[in-house]
Amino acid sequence: YYRNSDLFIIASRYEPFGLTTMEAMACGTIPIVSSVAGSREIIVDGLNGFIVDTHDRKSLARTIEKALTDSTLRKKVAENAAFTIKEHYSWDKTVDKFLAVYKKLL
Repeated sequence: YYRNSDLFIIASRYEPFGLTTMEAMACGTIPIVSSVAGSREIIVDGLNGFIVDTHDRKSLARTIEKALTDSTLRKKVAENAAFTIKEHYSWDKTVDKFLAVYKKLL
């Protein structure tokens, strides 16, 4: 379903580390997330997604409207979202990071 969607919106007040956000990004779906800790770890506002204030519904609505009406911005942010996951969170990258930590511990 992510690939068939332009936007992935998660306006939760608490989100530890958004695996669903990463899944959407991997599919090139633009995340619009609330400004909670987990989301800020992944999203760079305006580059690979959008971050809105957790309690500001008007800001959420404006951001959704901007993402849906500006096709150039939407394409760029979607590409950056997919690239972010590929470059930083792919299985290969994750395994490499774990191995590096493991080797330091030995």
